[in-house]
Amino acid sequence: MVKAKIVKSYITRFTDPIILKKGEHVKTGKKDNRWVGWIWCKTENGNEGWAPENILEINQTEALVTADYNATELSVAVGEELELFQRESGWVWCHRQNGDEGWIPLECFDITE
Repeated sequence: MVKAKIVKSYITRFTDPIILKKGEHVKTGKKDNRWVGWIWCKTENGNEGWAPENILEINQTEALVTADYNATELSVAVGEELELFQRESGWVWCHRQNGDEGWIPLECFDITE
């Protein structure tokens, strides 16, 4: 586990995050131009959002989900300290001390490796 402080605030734009389950089939759309490795998906129940391409077996405009995925994002302010867990195409899955968890862009952290 790595802890890091936020150096750039971030406000999520997605209040109804897409949640995918392994084995589910989704419709795929455009690829994200800013965040390479993400593609727009739509579930059978109509929920839409960005998902990492590497958990999808894409066949033209449809895909099979190969791993569970939750697109919840966290809004954060400068100075917050979070635990960092999983990195994915410019984003990182984080936990707050209060139990909140979600994705935050890596650019919000000052991480030196």
